[in-house]
Amino acid sequence: MAVASAIELAILRTFTRTAIHIPALNSLQEPYAVVSRGGRYAYFVAIALMVPALAMLALRFGRQGIAATFAILLFAVVATGAATGLVDRLLLDWATLIAVVTLATALASSSPRRLASIPIASFGIAFALSGAFTAAPDFAEVDITFELPARVLDGAEIFGIAFALSTPLLASRGKDRAARWAGAAVALLALAFFLGNGSTSRFLLLWNVGLSGILPGFAYAVAAGALAFALVRLVRAGRGLEAAGLALLITGGIGLHSTYQSGLVVAGLAALSVGMLSTRRADAADGLPAEPAV
Repeated sequence: MAVASAIELAILRTFTRTAIHIPALNSLQEPYAVVSRGGRYAYFVAIALMVPALAMLALRFGRQGIAATFAILLFAVVATGAATGLVDRLLLDWATLIAVVTLATALASSSPRRLASIPIASFGIAFALSGAFTAAPDFAEVDITFELPARVLDGAEIFGIAFALSTPLLASRGKDRAARWAGAAVALLALAFFLGNGSTSRFLLLWNVGLSGILPGFAYAVAAGALAFALVRLVRAGRGLEAAGLALLITGGIGLHSTYQSGLVVAGLAALSVGMLSTRRADAADGLPAEPAV
């Protein structure tokens, strides 16, 4: 699911939106159509895997994760109702916000390492601020005027960057040259992209991950490098479920974009929670000392 959503993000939400800048695009219609179909296929694969993935993650929590299980079921039921026309936009948006915030709070509060709770809490706050700003006008459906100031989005931007910059705290400590090289390479590529075409990069940033790009491009480049470092470090440490969870948060983005992207976020937070719990149990079974809380 994480791989499929990453392919969809790269093709449908990035490549097809920038393909207009390709010289002589008209002469490349056939290759462009093939690539686009691949992106759509990845999109449908991610959607098809979402329901069983959420169900399996909810089962993994069991009685020890009542709040997380409730959040997953709440999103699944309301999203299904919205897809069948039984649930309106007001209920869908705010139920999604409740589900994401509940999952983030449960994960941050139960993290075996307090430092690891920083990126999770930052993501939850960023999503809550951005989502609330988007969902506030929905109250017009019930004749209630409720709007939030635009500064709320600035707060979401800051916490969103804080999430990305702090994701290395999710990875285990220790030297990892491959992860460092990956982080440096991605940061340099992102910086070159921001410097080369600032307007396009900020449009993609807004459309894909919900950040408006009000900060200097250097900040987003470093944030991208930190995310790449954390992903590679988690994979190389054998913590694949946590790596998948982090990847789903990246592809899902911050804020209410679509039910599909919100589902990626819910699955990502749940996967991170289950992965952290499994890692802690494995360390305890091997007799490894717990990492310091601070």
